[in-house]
This record gives sequence, C-alpha cells and structure tokens, in this order.
Amino acid sequence: MRRVTRRVLSRPTIIAGNWKHNPERSSGESLWREVVDGAEKRKSQLEKVRVLVIPPLPWLGLLGSTSASQVELGVQHISDCPEGAFTGEVGPALAHQFGARWCLVGHSERRTLFGESDAHVAKRMRAALDHDLKPVLCIGETLEEREAGLTQEVVARQLEEGASLCQETESIVVAYEPVWAIGTGVTAAVEQVEEVHGFLRETLREKWREGADEIPLLYGGSVKADNAGDLLGLDDVDGALVGGASLNAASFLGIVDAGIFAL
Repeated sequence: MRRVTRRVLSRPTIIAGNWKHNPERSSGESLWREVVDGAEKRKSQLEKVRVLVIPPLPWLGLLGSTSASQVELGVQHISDCPEGAFTGEVGPALAHQFGARWCLVGHSERRTLFGESDAHVAKRMRAALDHDLKPVLCIGETLEEREAGLTQEVVARQLEEGASLCQETESIVVAYEPVWAIGTGVTAAVEQVEEVHGFLRETLREKWREGADEIPLLYGGSVKADNAGDLLGLDDVDGALVGGASLNAASFLGIVDAGIFAL
C-alpha cells in the first residue's frame, strides 16, 4: 500500500457526515452537540481538516442558528429550479440563507431511488456554484458494473457529465462511493480505492489540467473509525463521506482523528 509522503498543501482533508433520513430530534440534538464539542476540542489540529455535517433538511434552520465554528453544514439535495411554484423543492439560495455551505449532488440513492440522471446532476452542480454552495459530486459503480469490468467507464462518464457545466475547479469536490459498499458493511479494498482514485485524478487532469490537483477526492462506502486510517493514508484520498458511522459522535470523531493523523 502506498502511503502519503507529500500532500498538495492547498487540498484540505474533508470529513463529511451524511445523516441521510436520520435521526429523531432528541437524539439528533445531542449528536450535533457532541460533534461540535469534539471538533472544538480539536480546534488546533483542524487547520487543514474541514468537518461537515449534512443533516436532513428540517435540521438546517435549527443547527444553522447554533454556534459551531469548527463544523460546517450541508444539504443532501438541492433543486435546480428557480424560485417559484415548485412544490417540495428547495433551491441552493434558500439552503444558503439557512446556513448551508455545502451540498451533495448525484448521490447514488438519489440516482437509483429518484431517477436522477447525469443531466440533472450537471444542472444542480451549476446551480450550487451559482449560489455559493460547494457541491460534492458523488459517483460510483454498481456491483454488476464492477463485475463486468466497467468501473472506470462508469465513473469517468459520471464525472465528466456531472461536472460538464463547471469551470470553478477550486469550488468542487468529488466523492467516489461504490454503490455496492454503501450501507452494506462492505468496504472496498484499499487497493481498489487506490486504483479508482488514481484513475479519477488522471481523468481530472485531462479535463482541467493544472486545476485538477486542487480538487479533493473523497471516499465513501462503509467508512468507520477502524478502517479510516488506511483509506485516508492513500495519496489521492483527501477525505471521507461517512454514512452510518456519522450517527455516532465517537465513531465520527474517530474518523476525524484519522484525517488529522493522515496529514
């Protein structure tokens, strides 16, 4: 396994907790406070590590009104519709007004459960950037696609089409989440992650050339405190998009610690 010897200094380590459709209010408030307190205690070590919490939308107003200098907020989905008669939609401008600074775009659950296409993803990436949200472009192959040898073809297409309307490379983040490892307890082997992230970095270099090395690449897929160190120690893994483990403060902060140690 290849360990980090020198990171690109302008690329931060990003640890993002995606709460998905969790938790209930009582447990969520205590979870948030534990994460905020834990990040505050690590303040001196977080100069190059960014800690994100991405809760369900109803949490945004409550959490956005609290003091959390070391933890940033994001949303799990945004609309590319303008303001107006679009029942159920929330646009990036409104999300930003309530405290969001980040958003997920193209998560596999949005693609598979709600039929979001690469074209939808591209429009939402553009909408986020136009309203000062930092989009995290989520890409990844299914088990069937991996077994068919299509991993590189799939992630290259999702990356190129999803970012097709983006120019501001310093403002986007890419998260590789193999669909077969999300919420399954199965983590991709370190060698598999290294191979795909290396391929993604080269693909970015073909599209953006020098700017490609400024774009953080995150890994997501059953990331836990006990495997985060090996994953975050890889050259082109600049952070983690964490699902289930983000619902336990000690576990999530353990991943934050792994990010600090990997610098």
